[in-house]
Amino acid sequence: MPLTWTIGGGDKSDSVRYEGWTLAEMAQRGQVGAATTIIDDVLGTYLPPAQKAVTVNESSATPNRMFTGYVAERTTSDFQMPPGQRQWTVTFEDLNVLLDDRIIGPNGNRPAESDRERILWLLSDLSMGPITAGVIHAASDNVDMDAVDYRGKRPRDVLEDCSQKSGCNYFVYDHSASGTTLAPKLFYDLGSNGTLPSTLYLSDSAADVDSTTVFGVQGVEYSYDPSRVYSRVRVRYKQGSTTQVNDITGSNFRVREVYKRYMRTKTEPKAIQQATKWLSHAATEQRSLHVSVVLPAASVNLIRAGMSIGVKLTRHGMTGYESWRITGRYVRPLNDLTYVVDLDLKDKIKPTRWQEGPDVSVDEEFSNATNVSTP
Repeated sequence: MPLTWTIGGGDKSDSVRYEGWTLAEMAQRGQVGAATTIIDDVLGTYLPPAQKAVTVNESSATPNRMFTGYVAERTTSDFQMPPGQRQWTVTFEDLNVLLDDRIIGPNGNRPAESDRERILWLLSDLSMGPITAGVIHAASDNVDMDAVDYRGKRPRDVLEDCSQKSGCNYFVYDHSASGTTLAPKLFYDLGSNGTLPSTLYLSDSAADVDSTTVFGVQGVEYSYDPSRVYSRVRVRYKQGSTTQVNDITGSNFRVREVYKRYMRTKTEPKAIQQATKWLSHAATEQRSLHVSVVLPAASVNLIRAGMSIGVKLTRHGMTGYESWRITGRYVRPLNDLTYVVDLDLKDKIKPTRWQEGPDVSVDEEFSNATNVSTP
């Protein structure tokens, strides 16, 4: 397991405790992945540099890059350590933290335009910092956006606004081949488009598994969540309100209504369009998977957060390979030759999670949120 840990420009490969690390990356509407790593400080003088870049490379893998992110919280302890020594528990956050680093400046007063045009403007604006275009949906998937003044807002606000309208997922990723250079890229696309495909497949059928292209899964959890199913939505927009209804959803489930304030929508036609979009995504349950897979070092980086991957689970009625989006990836060592990779997957990325309250804006799921998790 020849790993190279570069933290703040320094090689700390000899200091990272073998059994004490997990790497997390997320790919679900900008949610920030975070997990901890234990670093031994035998001289008692090392201070992990705050907010500096972290890269982890596995030389046996193709591509080499296993993780790209930044140093966050650090806690030191000398409990049960030899005299003069200590250890650090360091949180590494993934690249989605970059979505909150900058403030949109004087160019942020945007006219009415398509979501693609707005995203491409955002990528050309200095507020995106080092993030460049990765996967951006084609013009054929455009939706119309109202004029909005984003000055003083953050890139995450623009992306969430566009995502609410289009139903697209967004996240920042870096699938670099090797080295320590950071190359963060933006993904903004419909999950159904199958972009960023993995070359591997997952199956629970022993007959399929060859441990080269198809790998076996274990610890499968398959969830159906109806909490986001609604058949009526009342939208308050800048100049009024409108109520839209999906009777088919009400018949398939039960009649449920939600109130939504969305003041960036200015006209009734746009509010109706927005409400109809929400109801289309609220017409089905959210299907989620959590699986574990053991991968050899050579293959560990062929499954990354954000990728779409073919999954076959015969015990759960999936008799053929279905495309799922990896929304979370957690890597930890099993032995010198293999890794355990825990995966969160979703069939679709819902555009919102609704919560009700008196005259309260709806919780925009994962907006400016950090998920600290170690499976």
